[in-house]
Amino acid sequence: MRRFGTFASLAVGWVPAASGGARGEDVNTQRRTGPLGNESVADPNLRLWYRQPAALWNQALPVGNGRLGAMAHGGVEQELLQLNEETVWSGNQSDFDRVGAHRHLPEIRRLLFAGRHAEAEALVAKELLGSRPLGAYQPLGDLILKFSGAADFSDYHRELDLDTAIARVRFRQGDAVFTREVVASAPAQVLVVRLTCDRPGRLSLTARLSRKEGAITETLGNDGLVLRGQADQGRPTAGVRFAAQLRAVVEGGRWRCADGALHIESADAVTLLLSAATDFRQPSDLSAENARRLAAAAPRGFDALRAEHVADYRRLFRRVELDLGHSAAESLPTDERLERLKAGGADPGLAALYL
Repeated sequence: MRRFGTFASLAVGWVPAASGGARGEDVNTQRRTGPLGNESVADPNLRLWYRQPAALWNQALPVGNGRLGAMAHGGVEQELLQLNEETVWSGNQSDFDRVGAHRHLPEIRRLLFAGRHAEAEALVAKELLGSRPLGAYQPLGDLILKFSGAADFSDYHRELDLDTAIARVRFRQGDAVFTREVVASAPAQVLVVRLTCDRPGRLSLTARLSRKEGAITETLGNDGLVLRGQADQGRPTAGVRFAAQLRAVVEGGRWRCADGALHIESADAVTLLLSAATDFRQPSDLSAENARRLAAAAPRGFDALRAEHVADYRRLFRRVELDLGHSAAESLPTDERLERLKAGGADPGLAALYL
């Protein structure tokens, strides 16, 4: 299967990314620091970054491993991670062929050449198209993190590092600096969300899994959530069955599951691991599949999972490099660079970033 660590669009404003330094550098090599001590990219044309959270879905920062992905919005009081799994489909594996449809092609062509397009379209709908809809790809659901604390914040920085395929958010609240990192690991086949603060005991949040329709959420023990459902479009023949499981590894503080949510109070750091599975290819025990992935990933810790992910991703990403030169615009957030370019400013590095 193809693996894409991230996909990115420059059509609208997005956020910043910290990256891993010069090409060929080891993931653990010392790097320069930027605002609030965050790692900065050696090549500014390998990051998207912004000074505000995403206001729209297409302003969110995407991460993905070719199968499982998320759009991270970067809100301060509430983080929304819209989740995708490549096989959540409302159709089913059926034979949709229309036997004998080819016999109507000559008449359809005759009608088209005669300019009788409405009649041709009606004949296509009646004799060529399948009798049942194929279904549609659907989102897996949402991971929503609601944080406790003051609403005021400063020094906000949101980024997508294209050299490491890691989305980050940093901001200051009072005397504390909060950091989030989101990784979609292909080797581990899990989504990893790392939450930290430079002041002990300052992390308090509620995590929920939700979907607008076709799913239910349950708690699992005192540190996990499960989202189960089936994709459909209101038709008798429902689509793919799916399940997502969230597990929390909490450092310090207290945690419990209640009212369909995971509650964490006064933690030093939190690692959230999410696995998803479907029966698209064959019937399987989705819960067991998710539990197996999470059991393998949880003991390893975030640093090991991140290092493995970066090494795996860079083997693909670093096969190609484009250098179109540099300009003063590289110091600006990505959305401001776009506006500057629209106004006629020169920014060759933005074209390299687009690649």
